Amino acid sequence: MNEPTTLPPDIAGTVTRLLQLPANQRLEISRRLVDSITIEETDHARSAEIAERIRQIESGEVEGVDGDDVFRKLEERLGVSVL
Repeated sequence: MNEPTTLPPDIAGTVTRLLQLPANQRLEISRRLVDSITIEETDHARSAEIAERIRQIESGEVEGVDGDDVFRKLEERLGVSVL
């Protein structure tokens, strides 16, 4: 999991150490983190993400993908019907 990060170095180091914990401890930590997020925070984050995606499409930075193509590729990949 060498994903790019926007985390400060000290937090990124903490995350690296946390990822070395046993699965049950990581799960407990993830539950606590998810439970700490309020509806207002998720609504704000969702709105910001939607606005950014609209901006990217309108600017031509990214292209939209036909929904039917997405579902067809998912079905091929998973070997099951998704609709």
